[in-house]
Amino acid sequence: MWSNEKIEKQREYFKEQRTTKTGKFTEFTVRTYYCIYKACALNNKAYCLESDASSYKINKIIYEGFYGGVPDHDNKSVIDDCKKKLKEMGYIKFKKENNVWLIYVVKNLDFLLPGEHEFYIEKFGIEHEIQFFLGDELQ
Repeated sequence: MWSNEKIEKQREYFKEQRTTKTGKFTEFTVRTYYCIYKACALNNKAYCLESDASSYKINKIIYEGFYGGVPDHDNKSVIDDCKKKLKEMGYIKFKKENNVWLIYVVKNLDFLLPGEHEFYIEKFGIEHEIQFFLGDELQ
């Protein structure tokens, strides 16, 4: 995971992007987070199979409204980069159990504007919020 200083700089960048949007990566990152969140919430857990939120499965959701639904770039690598950022900033974690990779949602995005969390919960049809694990439980 990144240093606290690097995490804070990235968080501030993402927060700024929520008000003065100059690119799409921050929105893709937020959508990636909520796709993972939804996959976990469907199981009433703070984790899901990595395959339940694979780049292939969430591709159409991430790019909805952009590029006419057909990105002109390697969309899998963009989604993988979003997951990497989320992991490095401590929002999600990956853990291998019984030869299967799981994704854990560790905490809510703290760079969203007021009301955005609720907006995405509704937009993604998430019926109930998940309970997060304490950090020690994922060590």
